[in-house]
Amino acid sequence: MPRIETNEGFQERADALCREEFFHVYIEHELGHYLTTEEARRSELKLNLVAEYAIQLAIAMVRGTLKYPHDDRTPEEWMIEEEQEDVDKVNYGILRRDAISRLWDH
Repeated sequence: MPRIETNEGFQERADALCREEFFHVYIEHELGHYLTTEEARRSELKLNLVAEYAIQLAIAMVRGTLKYPHDDRTPEEWMIEEEQEDVDKVNYGILRRDAISRLWDH
């Protein structure tokens, strides 16, 4: 499958700009009066996880902006890119499982 055109030299810019220190996500809610102390504590922990994930999503979006010269791809082009990413994700999962199994073997 053909790869989608990318900007030459984007990686150096992405390495410099796509760092967590440049991104901040805060989730505000107005549930404080409705939650028990324990519910508020647990919710805060979970919302912090969501915020951390949102930062990773934002970083990936900026990286994509730097990597690709435009965003007006056809659905077919997006599908090609998505399928290639899916294969990579499966491979990462296989390698992660292998690494975990090696830890258990020791």
